[in-house]
Amino acid sequence: MASKSRKIILWLLIVFIGVPVFFGLVGSLMGGGQEGDKSTAASCESASQEDIENISSGMSDESYSVNTGFVSSLPQDEIDKVTNILPSYTNPRIVAAYIEGVSDSKPIGLWAIQQVTDSGTLRITALNSSARDFSVWGSAANEGSAAALLRDQLLDSAESTNVAECVANG
Repeated sequence: MASKSRKIILWLLIVFIGVPVFFGLVGSLMGGGQEGDKSTAASCESASQEDIENISSGMSDESYSVNTGFVSSLPQDEIDKVTNILPSYTNPRIVAAYIEGVSDSKPIGLWAIQQVTDSGTLRITALNSSARDFSVWGSAANEGSAAALLRDQLLDSAESTNVAECVANG
């Protein structure tokens, strides 16, 4: 009788502990991850000097500047979200850079840059609070407007997170 109860206990341990642990390990090894994580592996590409100069030309004070930064293009699914808000806003890129000349701190600014026409006309939008506080780009975006919704959508993209991490990590 004792042998039979040991077998039952062993069987229950295997079923309720061993099997879930086994499947959990197999799932982890096969790449199972959490859905909904907006960060992806950051690809740190230096921003062009032209983008840096264009952003710098719109700083709200002459003592502020942007000297170097990183850029990221948006994948098609993010572009689709943006064009649903503002159809003329196609193919933007996100630029992140330290804002120099701000007392003792060096905040990271995030801007979206879009070439509006073939002639080179640009639309620059300050995305995060640092970029809005220290530059004039996007200052006309009133809360609830298409420009503000666009700004919020771009700021929430994985590309904004990744390119800001590129700046922070040097």
